[in-house]
Amino acid sequence: MSDDPAAHGASDDDGSDNNPVDPFAAMFSGMGLGEGAGIGDLGAMLQRLGAMLQSSDDSPVPREIVMQTVDDAMRGQADPSPTADERARFADASRLADTWLDEATAFASSGAGVDLWTRREWIERTSDQWLALVEPLAARAGDAFGGHGMQQIPGAPPEMAALMGGPLGQMVQKMGAVVFAGQVGQGLAQLSSTVLTTADIALPLAPKAQAALVAANVAEFADGLGISDSDVALYLTLRAQAHQRLVLHAPWLAGRFVAAVDEYARGIKVDISALEEQIQGIDPSDPSALNQAIESGMFAPADTPEQVAAQARIETLIALVDGWVDDVVTQAAGRMPSAVALRETLQRRRATGGPAEQTFSALVGLELRPRRLREASALWQQLREKRGTQARDELWAHPDLLPTSDDLDDPDTFLTPSNFDISELENLAPFDESNRDSSREDDTDGTSAN
Repeated sequence: MSDDPAAHGASDDDGSDNNPVDPFAAMFSGMGLGEGAGIGDLGAMLQRLGAMLQSSDDSPVPREIVMQTVDDAMRGQADPSPTADERARFADASRLADTWLDEATAFASSGAGVDLWTRREWIERTSDQWLALVEPLAARAGDAFGGHGMQQIPGAPPEMAALMGGPLGQMVQKMGAVVFAGQVGQGLAQLSSTVLTTADIALPLAPKAQAALVAANVAEFADGLGISDSDVALYLTLRAQAHQRLVLHAPWLAGRFVAAVDEYARGIKVDISALEEQIQGIDPSDPSALNQAIESGMFAPADTPEQVAAQARIETLIALVDGWVDDVVTQAAGRMPSAVALRETLQRRRATGGPAEQTFSALVGLELRPRRLREASALWQQLREKRGTQARDELWAHPDLLPTSDDLDDPDTFLTPSNFDISELENLAPFDESNRDSSREDDTDGTSAN
């Protein structure tokens, strides 16, 4: 695979649509400034802005606004609690899944089993990690479009520059925070109605690496499959608990994802003079002019090479996590006749735009490619068949041991013994996200995608 920017707009051989999503357009449309916006949407945004101006919360993505948006989006929607039968079914599934996973991975069980959550509980218990993930992007976007960025408008009088550097600039930045928080809240509310397990999105989202399932969504997913509820529960529990084992034994994963988004965010640059020219071309008497400008990508800065490299790292890391889970669960569920059908169903779900794809499109502007997930799964399978389960799992001891995007393209070269000697682990510097700047100085061309 090439990490060329053009590749992000191509279609995969499975027909999936991978046209990049403009996260800035998503932000504006999510809070009532995009297509289909109504007076009520704009009123809600202004209400939230008013509350934000009076709030002491100066974070790039204020939690209060996020949760208020979630409340608004979920108002009137059903959110049933797990039933006693569901709890019993998943308790049985958890015990069996642990036994099977012991044979499929070198990573030990936590012994905690799986939790069953409502949709609202999923939001509440994963929101901290979501905010940590999107705050770098929100902060950089707010800085680019807020006071600091607007002071750079060519020909602006000193008085305007001073104004943008003061209260007006702060108001613009707070408005950006409200817009971003509203988009995050809407994204989480939408995602909560489709996500099945804590393994769906690859990210370590749950506190203390909990393995959990959203019971109502699992019931809807199982309806009409022609597969018993017990089999569906067991297969999804296998995925949740396999992912949990990986997260517990690779505690650097969460920081790695946040670091990649931070690297992407630090590459955001806004050409103020070009933006000014485009804004001057908008007809203020045309109500649809702003919508059309947003949808055309006016507010979307061009990706830099650093951003393309960061996107590649996110995508590859997601593929490696999901591919490892897939290989482990395929082995663990080998004695389960319905496992093949369930695996194919989940693969189709992802290929047509599952929760992970929707989330990253809306919040990070990253289009995931299902083909990379299949390639990652195949690489882990080949490694296990040639070197064994222990060798496959040992590569998660340090991020520098993991396959890169190039390795997914050429697994045979990666699988040669000289390319993954675990004995070299002691020579690697301890992984520390605070040192990522220096570790990435030579990695701005997209060649490394971890």
